[in-house]
Amino acid sequence: MSALPPSTTLEIAGISVEAGHERLVDDVSITLERGEVVALVGASGSGKSLTWAAALDTLPGGTRLSAGELRLDGAPVAASRLRGRVVAAIMQNPRSAFNPVRTLERHADETLKALGVARRERAPRIHQAMREAGLAEPARLLKLYPFEMSGGMLQRMMIALALASQAPFILADEPTTDLDTIHQRDTLDLLATLRQRFGLGLLLITHDMGVVARLADRVMVMDRGRIVESAPVDTLFERPESAVARELIEAHLSLYAPIATDPAFDEARR
Repeated sequence: MSALPPSTTLEIAGISVEAGHERLVDDVSITLERGEVVALVGASGSGKSLTWAAALDTLPGGTRLSAGELRLDGAPVAASRLRGRVVAAIMQNPRSAFNPVRTLERHADETLKALGVARRERAPRIHQAMREAGLAEPARLLKLYPFEMSGGMLQRMMIALALASQAPFILADEPTTDLDTIHQRDTLDLLATLRQRFGLGLLLITHDMGVVARLADRVMVMDRGRIVESAPVDTLFERPESAVARELIEAHLSLYAPIATDPAFDEARR
């Protein structure tokens, strides 16, 4: 397979998904540039994950792509040419992403083999990617099985595999949902650093507005399968126009308001 040229813009155009006679995603278009973070937000069931599953031809059974196409730098391109090569994925549950009876070394080797990386280049590439993802001693860690690593370490391993693919765009689907607070912070810091260092384009699928505030440049809000609002992140937080954006922001702020107004909290900060 011939290599794709270096890419700066990834588009999904007019994506629609149906299940039977029901339309689950309705004419959704998203443009992602290298070096920017676009957050696709919405409540559970709004169609966020289905949108990109459709774009990458990984829809679950019972659903189908009824319209739309992918474009790379303006030219139509098949999803099969993008997966792993131009778009790498970081999923929300790191434990479910790894086969428990295979070592991490075997996962890495199979991933890079599928991308056409020569055998002699695989170990150096994954070792370097693991170090960039904050995993020291890669040779030792690669001998482990997934159950021998923490959720935070497995998430970093998933990020390392994405980096090893050298894909210019990364899809992160709820990347901090299954992590504790400390590992959530560390993962977001790592993604921010890698975005700056490598000029990655990052599509962040989430319902967590704290994650959006930390990473995103631009936000697209989904509700019932449609994009109902699109704005720079500061504009969205200051002047949300859609009801669903207001609800997401209000829900996020309500988690912290009781703590912030508690006298004991103020005393503890002094």
